[in-house]
Amino acid sequence: MNKLQAIESQIYNRSSMWARWMLSAVLLWVFCPGMTASPLPDSLLTRDAIYRYMFVDPGKSRDIIDDMRARKILPEWKLDLAEGNLCFSLCLFNKALAFYTRVYKSNAVQTNDSLKMVVLTRLIEAYDVKFDEKDFPRYIHELYDLAKSRNNAVYMAMALFMDGKRAHYQGDEQEGFKRCEEAVQMMQGARHFWRQNNVLRTFYGYLAKMCFDDQRYDEALKYSKAQEKASLLPHNPEILCRKERNLYRVYAIRAQILMAMDRQAEADSAYQRCISQPVSDPFIIRDINTYLLKRQRYEEMLSYLRKVKAILQEDGDTLSRNMMLAYYDAGEAYRGMNQYDSASHCYAVAARLSERLHSIHSLQLKETVHESIELEREIAKHERLRFYFFTGIVLVFMAAILSFFYVRRMQHRNRLTAQHILSIMNYRYSTLFETNGKHHRKKMLQDDANPDEMGENCNSDEFDGNLDEMGENQLKELEKDPHWKAFHDMDKQIVKQGLFRDPNFGRDDLVRLAGVDKNALAPMIQKYTGTNVPGYINSKRMEYAIVLIKIHPEYTLNAIAEACGIKAPATFIRHFRNTYGMTPSEYRAQIGAGDFAPPSLNNVLH
Repeated sequence: MNKLQAIESQIYNRSSMWARWMLSAVLLWVFCPGMTASPLPDSLLTRDAIYRYMFVDPGKSRDIIDDMRARKILPEWKLDLAEGNLCFSLCLFNKALAFYTRVYKSNAVQTNDSLKMVVLTRLIEAYDVKFDEKDFPRYIHELYDLAKSRNNAVYMAMALFMDGKRAHYQGDEQEGFKRCEEAVQMMQGARHFWRQNNVLRTFYGYLAKMCFDDQRYDEALKYSKAQEKASLLPHNPEILCRKERNLYRVYAIRAQILMAMDRQAEADSAYQRCISQPVSDPFIIRDINTYLLKRQRYEEMLSYLRKVKAILQEDGDTLSRNMMLAYYDAGEAYRGMNQYDSASHCYAVAARLSERLHSIHSLQLKETVHESIELEREIAKHERLRFYFFTGIVLVFMAAILSFFYVRRMQHRNRLTAQHILSIMNYRYSTLFETNGKHHRKKMLQDDANPDEMGENCNSDEFDGNLDEMGENQLKELEKDPHWKAFHDMDKQIVKQGLFRDPNFGRDDLVRLAGVDKNALAPMIQKYTGTNVPGYINSKRMEYAIVLIKIHPEYTLNAIAEACGIKAPATFIRHFRNTYGMTPSEYRAQIGAGDFAPPSLNNVLH
């Protein structure tokens, strides 16, 4: 210590006063750490000790919390909850809300429904005493939904009661009382003794004040007696003076009820019992002021109001309904004392606060409506997206089913078309080269008219005879036509020599081969083929394409198009689809090699 004094003396002579003070603090912290240790014994640094002294010695409770924070004895959220409860007991509701909000946002609470219900209850109580409607309804509904999902009757009853109390405050007295009474019945069936007792006592107190505001004094007195009975029941012994504080509230409310019922002596007795309690409750002061105002005890009334204002100023809650009511009650007291200037000043302040609060409330209501509209829009948007999503899935599923059946149908149709094409090509080339023409004509007619579809009594021999007769009649008709032989010879020569394979093959070549007048060519082709000159040439090329696709499956479409006399593959595909109703690739997929080989075409194919 001598060395320490020597160093300190040398520096003090050269330093200003503030520097000396700072240096002393630093030296004390470095060389004498034991002198800064907490004076509280370790036995007090517990959660139970915080609540034990909360009502009788709030300062000690705060010191315990501070020491436990410094030593990190408990998690931060637990200490925040304890300090929030301490602030709430001191009517520092803004500070309490700050702690409760921080606890509510912590991971420990968000992941534990039981803890979340506890914190939601504290938030709701704080918003209620502040008359703050901004988040009050949201927390009520959240608590009720969570308690319902957990099948917790205690917290369901608390949420339902606070919702009823809010409805009563907003003017719906009948519905409000109905919800509150339902909550009381629900709480009476709860199993947890301490919680049931504490919550019912609170419910009865609120109901007594609600009935008093509605001038239903007999019912108010009934609920006040029920509140007193619940307060006298065994309570948690860990919290000192809990019963005394509860009785303070009971007799403060009863004094104003009895005074309104003109039972002055009983009201005075209730007031004396109230102030005789070793602890007080600033939150209940307005109930006492109602009694004092009627008893014309204005000085006592102003004394209480000064305490309320000091608490609100310490809490930073100067712009609130509680402050407005404090100024209004002070104006009533000054008016009763005939101090009209002071009364006028208090009334004016209360009026300004009322206007500001009305503006804030209107703005909050506007924001709430806007948020509700935005929320409804988001919900509607999600519903639309969900509808579109499921509708899209259904449509895709239906499209897949339809596509499946469509593909199956098209494949079946293509197979039938391919078989029909092969049948026609067989008949055509057999007739064209005069090899078993009658047999192939008969087969084609049989394919087009199945005897089974003509009736159960159809005779197959008779049907074959009819086919022979039909073929002979057609040939006889054609032989009478003078242009038939010219067309038949031209057609035979074009196919046999593969003249259509020349890309430049056209009308002039047809006139030369048919030996007819230029103007007679088109009507002749139209008569025997049903198409025009370019269509006739393209039909020859398409027939040849069928042959190449069948006999040479290894050929590419480009090679087949060029072999048919068509330079552009796209043009070839378009003509093929227009002729046969399918693409060359689809046709190739429907047939197998070796099923068809037109007779006497080697000179054309090679």
